[in-house]
Amino acid sequence: MFHRGNLTPSLNHKHFFKLTLCSSLYRMSLNKANRIYTNKSVIEAIHSTLNFYTHDLIKPLDFSGIALHYPKLELISQYEESDLDFITRLAHNNGIYFCDVAGSICFYDSAQRHSSRELTFNPNVNNTLNEPCISSVSKLQSLRAHTFSQSSQNALNPFSLESLSLKSDSLLQEGEQNNFTHSLHINEHHYSNESSFTQSSDLKTPITLKEKRLRVIEQSLNAQSNIYD
Repeated sequence: MFHRGNLTPSLNHKHFFKLTLCSSLYRMSLNKANRIYTNKSVIEAIHSTLNFYTHDLIKPLDFSGIALHYPKLELISQYEESDLDFITRLAHNNGIYFCDVAGSICFYDSAQRHSSRELTFNPNVNNTLNEPCISSVSKLQSLRAHTFSQSSQNALNPFSLESLSLKSDSLLQEGEQNNFTHSLHINEHHYSNESSFTQSSDLKTPITLKEKRLRVIEQSLNAQSNIYD
């Protein structure tokens, strides 16, 4: 419901409207161009793709939250992949996320720390004093199949990277002592078919990032409050 405000103070009728809200990046999902970038980093490829939609986005781009260095690569969009899916895949593989902050599309590759705020618990959202509060807290735990990538690398194994490195070092030392002529394949990453997420070792997601994501998916804590901003 919308109010006309001071323009028509004598208006006593309520008007109801039906709206469809779309993201400013929606138009990028309609264009399925074959993007090929050579000798460009992931950030440069994302920035170059977004430059094609300067007049459609109507929002400034902010890459000031990018703190890491990304090497030069050869990046190619997949078959029938839209520009939005292309930049989402590049960002997803490299631990980059983007969001709308204060009217700007901001990109980050590290967690943004904000000042903490304490809220009291009150099951009554419509309290008489209209104080900010947390009305309910619930814990969700779900079991999901491994669909993070279609390759052979399983993010659930190993959970302890330290144990893997120790095991690898011990096996390598044992191999050197016994003068093994063949190479040791320890937790080797290989692709079984053409449906793999990517066949470039430079774009594969690190195990540490997969591990963090799986831990967040399996257990999450939700809290509801009467604060909407």
